[in-house]
Amino acid sequence: QLQPVVDLDEIEELRVAAQELYVSPVIQRWIVDLVRATREVEDVSIGASVRGSLALERAVRAWAMLHMRSYVVPEDVELLFVPVLVHRVVFRPAFLAEARKVGWDAAIEGFRERCLALAPRPRPEDVDLTVVPA
Repeated sequence: QLQPVVDLDEIEELRVAAQELYVSPVIQRWIVDLVRATREVEDVSIGASVRGSLALERAVRAWAMLHMRSYVVPEDVELLFVPVLVHRVVFRPAFLAEARKVGWDAAIEGFRERCLALAPRPRPEDVDLTVVPA
């Protein structure tokens, strides 16, 4: 008895609308740096690729849109970093052993913190939101 709540045209319209949300060049650079950090952390055999950067940017744009904003903020990136990228990372056996010991959530939080240490969050004054389209 279920009925669709959106059709394909509406989904396409939402996809296009999300692409038009503003992402500061500083945040775009930070996304690239964060994804690169997944390849530099010693716990990782294979880090996220360029496709991971693209997926993270698309996700934060959609997240901002869902929250009725026409722009992305650093908090969006921090919030979605793990859900969007962790499945794209191949961890070393030592990390997996540690995760079994401390729990997956704690191990992933440590991974997230190490990535953020390599690619720190931009300072608020560096994120220019004065050019956000109306």
